[in-house]
Amino acid sequence: MKRLCRVVLFASLNSCLLCAQNAAPPPPVPVESSFRDMLVARVDSFMLAWKKQDAVGLTATMAPDFLYVSSRGVTGREGVVGALTHACKLTSYSLSDVQVARISSEAATLIYKIHQSASCAGHPDPPVVLNTDTLVRRDGKWLFLVTTSTPVE
Repeated sequence: MKRLCRVVLFASLNSCLLCAQNAAPPPPVPVESSFRDMLVARVDSFMLAWKKQDAVGLTATMAPDFLYVSSRGVTGREGVVGALTHACKLTSYSLSDVQVARISSEAATLIYKIHQSASCAGHPDPPVVLNTDTLVRRDGKWLFLVTTSTPVE
């Protein structure tokens, strides 16, 4: 009898999870445009520092425990700064399709497309990537904590 109860309970939980996965996502919570603009300005600071090959400027936008996640793996702040200032070149970029999710007063997620002309180690980067940045406010400054990047096909 106990076994039957566990099987029924497990099946019920799986059904609930399946329903939750197929449910429509909740509508986005409105975010003040000034907050959105401030986060986009942080992205611009990062991108312009990359374009200038400015290691100090890049480092200033990222938390010490920053992680970058891509199809190549996970890289920390020092690895990203080293790659962007020595092996990668950014010629031009623009942002589109910006969405913001405020997690708390100290954290937010920014999702956007980067249209870019860039290369790393002599190979062209994808012309359009979808980035997801989680930023945190530390010592009054908004810093990138985790960034994921996915080529747009």
